[in-house]
Amino acid sequence: MTAGRSSRASRRLAATAVLAVGALLAAVGAAPAAAAPTDPGLWYADVLRLDQVHAVTRGEGVTIAVIDSAINPAQPELTGADLEPYPDSLCRLASPDMLGDAPVTTNDSAGFHGTAVDMLLVGNGVGPGGAPGVRGIAPGIRLLHYANSMSATGTELCSFGQAVALGIDLAVEAGADIISLSQGSYSDAAKYTGEIADWDTVMQYPDSRAEVEALVRAQQAGVIVVAGHDNATDGPPPFVGIPSGVNGVVGVEEYGPDGVDQPQYTGPEVGLVGPGTDILTYRASFLEEVWTEQQLSSGTSFATPLVSGTIALGMAAWPDATPNQILQLVASTATPVTGAQGEHTNDSGFGLVDPLAVVTTDPSGLPDVNPFLRADGFPAAEEILAGGESPTTDPTADPSAAASPEESDAPASADPGGTDEPAASESPAVTGPSGPGALPIVLGALALVVAVGVVVLVLTRRRARPGSGSDA
Repeated sequence: MTAGRSSRASRRLAATAVLAVGALLAAVGAAPAAAAPTDPGLWYADVLRLDQVHAVTRGEGVTIAVIDSAINPAQPELTGADLEPYPDSLCRLASPDMLGDAPVTTNDSAGFHGTAVDMLLVGNGVGPGGAPGVRGIAPGIRLLHYANSMSATGTELCSFGQAVALGIDLAVEAGADIISLSQGSYSDAAKYTGEIADWDTVMQYPDSRAEVEALVRAQQAGVIVVAGHDNATDGPPPFVGIPSGVNGVVGVEEYGPDGVDQPQYTGPEVGLVGPGTDILTYRASFLEEVWTEQQLSSGTSFATPLVSGTIALGMAAWPDATPNQILQLVASTATPVTGAQGEHTNDSGFGLVDPLAVVTTDPSGLPDVNPFLRADGFPAAEEILAGGESPTTDPTADPSAAASPEESDAPASADPGGTDEPAASESPAVTGPSGPGALPIVLGALALVVAVGVVVLVLTRRRARPGSGSDA
């Protein structure tokens, strides 16, 4: 697609303009530490060192697609953003006979979640009345927003998994480099049986299968997918779920202002950690066109856009690197939370993202391999890498004891990753540090030392986007 070529060309132009700044800041690329926040809920900007990061790049030339609730575009933080809401509701397109409204934009509570996510990506930092507002991690990106949830007065959920699958395909077609998902679906199986035991069960249901297959297609097109794990309320969920548990997807957990990981789910599917506790958001009110009551909210929903934005910053700073090299860069420069540098743990993956290290560390020597693609994951790595194959499971699993998906039109359950209320108070086989992936971690550390010396070489290289059947 032409849009893909333009995106990569613009990234090269923007990166060339800031290389000198990046070289100077490389010397201060130490691991981030918690700092006293200037305003409540904005502590993440200090920990992620956004002022220094934005002196290098703001994400220009990169496109992120968010699939989430409706949004309130009147919020002042979204002023000036390159924000493109898709004109039709994914719910309405996937479930044309559903009851209730399915707005794309709204000022009622149905817009809270998506608005908060978008502001964390592209927020300008200026709230209502000029007060300090939400700061976006990559305010220079092109942001595509696909609304897939009901209004506050809706009486029936849409076919959630199929709506997300449709959004994923539309985002790929529109030239997205990254798809950011802060909503998880428990799938039809959860609605009918109350729990999900394994992938064999999940894939028996058409809603779930459609979403998994769309996630695979996106990866085969060279698009990076980032997804937050479900928030645990009564203990860890019995199954990792969709989309965060799908092989190759960057699964995200949250991190708090006290410097402690806040794991909602633990397992090999945890890829990275992002700030997600006590984040500045707004209490939605249909009585106000512009929401003014600030609150602190927590959840992996808010960590996910900050991880997606970090990846986008890497793409903008290093336009000749492949998507897989950018993922290697983000993983190898992450700050350890529960393990050593470059070590994957089930609690915090490779650690807390470090955007400044990402934009000042040359990834040109890193392998073109997705570090989040696990040898023991589902779907199998071979199926994802081969392309054109549908994910396969053991056909003997039988979820029909509760209900037959072929005979039921009931939609999937949806779970927004973040909380709407004010806050009260085995390693991946592909990239494990002692396995075949040890090389990328070592090279990532060395690249920080030699970044300045190789920036000129990077400008002479042109890498094609791998795994894509088009120019997107």
